[in-house]
Amino acid sequence: MSKLPLRSSSGSTLLELVIWVSLLLLPIGGGLALYGQLSDQLAAESIARNALRFAVLSADSNAEVRSLSYRQAEHLAQSWGKRISQIRMYCSGNCPRGNLLHLEVVIGNARATQTSALSSR
Repeated sequence: MSKLPLRSSSGSTLLELVIWVSLLLLPIGGGLALYGQLSDQLAAESIARNALRFAVLSADSNAEVRSLSYRQAEHLAQSWGKRISQIRMYCSGNCPRGNLLHLEVVIGNARATQTSALSSR
């Protein structure tokens, strides 16, 4: 019985290394993308909640609420290290009469809306 000559395995180590490294690093890319999205969502929710709360509690009149909430949102975004891509405040009903006030903050693909009752001052 004659032995079959073995094929040379030179050069396959580099190929195996590239394949295994890519297979091991593939889940890390998805995890980093998920982490970025979750970070943006948490930041948007926190900024919307705290900016609206600060504005409603600190404003001397209902007319100041919008400007105070926008300024506070920018300040909070800097502390989070994020950039707000859109911020919007709107009322359900007539704003000066104590109806609900909504602050919507968008960071990246994350969107958060916070609602508070506007006092009748």
